[in-house]
Amino acid sequence: MDEGLEVEIIPPADASAPPRLLAAGQVDLVVSYQPQLHLQNHEGLPLKRVGTLVAPPLNCLLMLEDGPIETLADLKDKKVGFSVAGVEEAVLSAMLNTHHVALDDIEMINVNFSLLPSLMSGQVDAVIGAFRNFELNQMDIESVADRCFYIEE
Repeated sequence: MDEGLEVEIIPPADASAPPRLLAAGQVDLVVSYQPQLHLQNHEGLPLKRVGTLVAPPLNCLLMLEDGPIETLADLKDKKVGFSVAGVEEAVLSAMLNTHHVALDDIEMINVNFSLLPSLMSGQVDAVIGAFRNFELNQMDIESVADRCFYIEE
């Protein structure tokens, strides 16, 4: 239904830009990843959440099914790729703690947004922050079997 609203959708050049654009008054509303909001508020950005598009977390810890990791405890002394600093370490740390593994027991590697290429090429043993509605589908398309640990579990 047409409500008489005039909306201009502006795709950002960088996925981390929208909250900063909002804080600077350059846009009126942004769609962003909710867990990042806590870090951005802590940094002093005057942001407020006004709605939720998807309730459960979409990201997960992803590895190859035939790789060396079967449980979270197997991540000790392994390499884990990530793309967004801050939230990913906090989430992974909480997941690892349930298996008596510390974040210091693994090597975190910033692979930017090359999660799947880094995983499939063997650069890393797992990636944190893979989206179940994107990377898991891409793994299926590539016919690569995966194992995923879901954050809410």
